[in-house]
Amino acid sequence: MLQIQNLNMYHTHNHHQLIESANFVVNPGDRAAIIGGEGTGKSSLLKWIYNPDLTPDYISVQGQLNNHFKSMAYLPQLLDRDTLNLTVNAFLYGMDYLYDLDFNLLFQAANRLNFDLDSIDHDRNLGQLSGGQQIKLQMIKLMATQPDLYLLDEPSNNLDLRTMEWLTEFIQTEDATFIYVSHDERLLQQTATKVIHLEQVLHKTQPKFTEANLTYQDYVDQRRAKFERHTQVANKQAQEHKEQMIANNEVKQKLHSQLNATKDSTAGRLLAKKMKNINAQEKRFNRESESHLEKPIPEDQINIEFNRVKPLDHKRLLNFYDYDVNQPVPGLIRHINFDFKSEDKVGFFGDNGVGKTSFLNILYQDLSKRTDIELAYMPQDYKELFDLSQTPIEFLTQTGEKEEQTLIMTALGSSLFTPEEMHQPIERLSGGQQAKLFLLKISIEGSNVILLDEPTRNFSPLSQSELRQIFSDFSGGLITISHDILFLEEVCDTIYEVTPTGLVLYRGDGM
Repeated sequence: MLQIQNLNMYHTHNHHQLIESANFVVNPGDRAAIIGGEGTGKSSLLKWIYNPDLTPDYISVQGQLNNHFKSMAYLPQLLDRDTLNLTVNAFLYGMDYLYDLDFNLLFQAANRLNFDLDSIDHDRNLGQLSGGQQIKLQMIKLMATQPDLYLLDEPSNNLDLRTMEWLTEFIQTEDATFIYVSHDERLLQQTATKVIHLEQVLHKTQPKFTEANLTYQDYVDQRRAKFERHTQVANKQAQEHKEQMIANNEVKQKLHSQLNATKDSTAGRLLAKKMKNINAQEKRFNRESESHLEKPIPEDQINIEFNRVKPLDHKRLLNFYDYDVNQPVPGLIRHINFDFKSEDKVGFFGDNGVGKTSFLNILYQDLSKRTDIELAYMPQDYKELFDLSQTPIEFLTQTGEKEEQTLIMTALGSSLFTPEEMHQPIERLSGGQQAKLFLLKISIEGSNVILLDEPTRNFSPLSQSELRQIFSDFSGGLITISHDILFLEEVCDTIYEVTPTGLVLYRGDGM
């Protein structure tokens, strides 16, 4: 059992409280999913549970942790630079795990993942491998230590469909306890038996902590029903108050007219008394409205509109015939046939390491040569395109004109950036906030052709449906890589599986 009492978490740079006086228990066998919007402290909480020393410097945590599990294993969302520079050989067989690692279990874990360790160049750095291969190697190593508690931060990031199926079954059936952060709706729907929800409510001014011993889908259904009831009550109260004030103002206007017209002092006194009563009634209505429910705002709202897209005629932008991808290795993908027009929406998926990102980079280089389109590219590692010392406002600024500044602050505010977040360095924003900021830039620039590499990976699961709708409504051309088939099916007109021998059309019925 793992028990946490009186947990408080603060963001020291902006003095913002992320978690307040939270208490929860994770029992053996639980599959506890930590969910929440961008910047609510999910990853920091997971790090603190595993090792308080891993908690970011700008996060302060106080609370009591009682952990009765024998052995924990932690999968970070991102590998640090030192680890990425390790060779595969040093990572798997280095001294750090030498005494905990069972090498028989290591190879058994690799077999369970259908991952051929001998097929990888063990002298390559981890940073040279695909994101999915990195996740697999980490999971293999963790499994070989036989933990009874797994702490996983976005374990589904970059996993191909086959490995996602394995991960889902692993979490469902492994004789261990899991606490994990994930944005993947299907993984949560199929595995979570407990939900820990971190929120920032009342316009991000107040933390809210919820522990629910429910499946993820039951929790979402209950939350949606409560939100709808809350909205209905708030709308009804607002409408009633509006009608009261309209009726009150009509009486006041009539009394004003009568007062101005009367010359009888007795009648004037009576009218003045009535006016006093009406003013008192107005004050009472306003006092009562202060206790009314405020119309709720979805805390995971993205609210980005691509409404500045410059129209394009339906023309061919790309045409590949029997094309081979030869980078980073010769013959990575052979015999590609691909045609792309300016209003097409095309999705790619495929096994880890097959060359999807390499092919997307080639498409980007080809499209970059055109002067008749406004091209935008959101890579997996879009953080490299940020100057992390800039503020969100500075990142979005092009001309520095006053009107532009107003537009930028309005766009940020609509996407639920607080004034403090607008003026703090990008490096202090969560991964989800940074992803949202990158999409805002694409929106403001009016790009009409967009390339996306795993766009859903840093957004809350509760915002995934909105994200799908945003790209479904996009009126330009779109090419995306995603391991999220639900995203591909709802957004794209055409979906291909990328294989070593070319593109295979996906029909949604097992190919």
